[in-house]
Order: sequence, then C-alpha cells, then structure tokens
Amino acid sequence: MSRTNAISIFEDENTQAKLNEMQAGIVENLQKSGNSFKFKSQNANLDEKAGSYVFKRFVNSEEKDYGTARTAGKGDKIQAPEIPVNLDKDKEIVEEVTKKDAERFGLDASVINLLNKRKTNHQSTLKRNIEKDFWTEAYLGALCGDELKMKGKIVAGISSGANAETIDSQLESAIIPLEKTENKFVNGVDRDFIGGVLDPNVYSKLKTRLNTLHNINFSVEDKELTGINGVVMFSENYLPKKVDYIIMAKESVAQPVIIDEYDCEKIPLSNDFAVELFSSRGTKTLAGDLIVVGITIDATHTKVVTVDALPTTAANVATDTIYIATKAVKIGDVDYSAGDMFTATKDGSTITWTQYNV
Repeated sequence: MSRTNAISIFEDENTQAKLNEMQAGIVENLQKSGNSFKFKSQNANLDEKAGSYVFKRFVNSEEKDYGTARTAGKGDKIQAPEIPVNLDKDKEIVEEVTKKDAERFGLDASVINLLNKRKTNHQSTLKRNIEKDFWTEAYLGALCGDELKMKGKIVAGISSGANAETIDSQLESAIIPLEKTENKFVNGVDRDFIGGVLDPNVYSKLKTRLNTLHNINFSVEDKELTGINGVVMFSENYLPKKVDYIIMAKESVAQPVIIDEYDCEKIPLSNDFAVELFSSRGTKTLAGDLIVVGITIDATHTKVVTVDALPTTAANVATDTIYIATKAVKIGDVDYSAGDMFTATKDGSTITWTQYNV
C-alpha cells in the first residue's frame, strides 16, 4: 500500500488538524493512564524523533581528601556508560472507511466519524501492548541482568499461609532491600523514587488490608496507594504471568515511544480509504539491580530459584520450588525462553517438568 499525503485527499483543510488533535489526545491519555509512563526513564533527548536513543547511567562520585586533584593535576572523570535503546518494534493500526460510508457522509465526515468511535479502542490497544512490553522487560532485566550485567532480585511473592505476615509487611520486606542497595551506581534509593505495580488480585488484598487500618493516608477511591510507608503502588493488568508484583526504582527501564499522526490514504484499485496509526517503540532495562520481582506462589510451591539450566538429577530437584530459567532451555522437543518458570514432580529418579507460567 503506497503512502499518500493525507491532506491531499481531504475535502476540508481542517480535517487533518482534527486527526492530529485526536492523536495528541491518545498520547496524553496514555501518559496519564499507563503505569509504565510513571516509571520509565526520561534520561535521553526524547523530544526529537530518531531510530534509537542513548541513555546513560552515571557511576557514583568518589570523595577524596582535600588537595588530591591539585596534586594529581586533574579531577576524576565522570563515568556514565552509554546504553543505546533501538526503536525495534514497529506497529500499525489500519482500518478501512468503506466506499458506501464515504459516499453517504463525505470522506472527511467518514474519517472523523470512524475515529471518534475507534480512538478509545486504539488507545487501549496501544496501552496494552506498551505496558506488556515494559513490564516484561522489567521482569527479564531483573532476572537476566541489564546491559551492564546488573541483576535484580527474584523472590517468592505474596503468601497467604496461616502463619504468613500481613500483605503490607510482605511488600515492605521487598522494598527495604531495594532501598538499601549499594553498588558503584547507587548508594541507597530514596523511597520517593521507588514505586510498585501489583497484580489486580494482590492490589485488592492490599487495599482491603489497608482499609482496615486507622489514620491511613489514602481514601477508598484512590487508585494510587501511598500507604506502604511512602512507596506508591498501582494496580497493573499487564504483568507477566505468575508475577505478583514488580517493585523498582523509577527510571530503571527505558521505553521511548513514537506515535505518528493519524493518516488517511486511498486503497489502490478501489474507492475505499484506510485510516492509519503507526507507532514505534523500543524497551530496555537500564538498572536491573533496582528491580524486585515477586513470583506467584501456591500451597505446593512456596520457594523460588533462578537457574541457567534445569537440574537433571532427581536428588537436586525440590518439588516445592519454582525454577525460573535465566536462559533458553529445552525439555524434550520443546524450546522455552528465558523467564519461563517450571515445577517438578519426581518418581524415583525420573523428573517430570511442567511449565508454571501458563
């Protein structure tokens, strides 16, 4: 399908402006409603369209005795490894305006009428896929490490056992290690720079728990919880399967997104028209060490371990454990990807593996 300048096929010069306004509205609503936009890094020149963007992660400065730089004749160089993020996922939403509608309402009216009906659906489609990409990358970045080989923590998620701590205490146990992280890039993370997204079931349990407490600093109708000692929490529909929560420092994942203006063109060899919305995005973890992922557990499987390869000896396999592959694995004739989860049953020396995250 050849591209045609949209303005050339509009009867009314104001139509393109209306289409652009709709596209701008979609972008604005995505930024307001998408949780990923609250967490993603802005540490790049995102105002200019490009095929890739360079993000940087700055190494901690080092305090030295007074006069060190004068004696050496120079100060320390600022270290900031560059992390390129390519917009390697190109997507489109293309829907047709039929000839009959175009004749009945006129082309301009047909385009605007269709988009007024479909823009909410377009927005939902973009949001769903942008969010899925972002949280899947956050999970894999914590599990497998980022480009700088920094890994996060993969832990057992929310326990509902008889002796389990309250849900807010369990989440606090995930927050504290993140808050205390120290390495060459960070010396701890302030709580106001940490946030979390919860599976809706977990979010509901947390909300119910906090609503039973007195003097908590949120109201029942709030979508944003600030009750975990200052760490915000959001409900998220698009976490990877069998993930209870992801708690992370903001800007630990980059995801530049470019959404082009709505366009319209005549379909070759017909009198019908196509309304088009094209977008490009790329997603990459910048700070895997600042991400904590809680894996869904159950009454049988209460432990979590990450492995490069699944154990092959029955004595080394625990049936109460969820094994998470950090690399691609093969079971029989079936190939699985990094991030897939497995549980095991044993019959003597025979091990039977079952995929858990389905």
